[in-house]
Amino acid sequence: MTWLRRIFWLGTILYWGLLFTLTHLPPTKIHEPTSLTDKQCHFIAYAVLSFSVGITLMVTLPGRRWVPLFVIALAMAYGAIDERTQPMFGRDCELGDWVADSLGSVTAAALLFVIGFFVRPRHLPVGRQLIAGFDGVVPPSAAEPQ
Repeated sequence: MTWLRRIFWLGTILYWGLLFTLTHLPPTKIHEPTSLTDKQCHFIAYAVLSFSVGITLMVTLPGRRWVPLFVIALAMAYGAIDERTQPMFGRDCELGDWVADSLGSVTAAALLFVIGFFVRPRHLPVGRQLIAGFDGVVPPSAAEPQ
């Protein structure tokens, strides 16, 4: 499972680095797709980033219900920093871009919530194992012979 986590983290970091690079290129170096608006590009880019961060956290820290909310907060904070630093590279800082970023992250978080609802971790988190141990209940993962 460790290799799977590493692959998820590597993919997330590479995508985030690519996104950072693309959002800080001077406007003359950017070729925008003709079929999508700027706001749609922001929405999609942050939805993919948020989903990638969320899935990576869900694989790394199974059973954590706070992941979707964390993903929204992280994307909104990063989106604000991203927009505020763009003028240093000759780009515009727009509230509409940040709103599109935030909506993309909320959409990804909703999908992560649904996935987290239907996919249960195979092992209980350590905190739940401790609580079960104090209650005298043997958690299913501890009861199985190894």
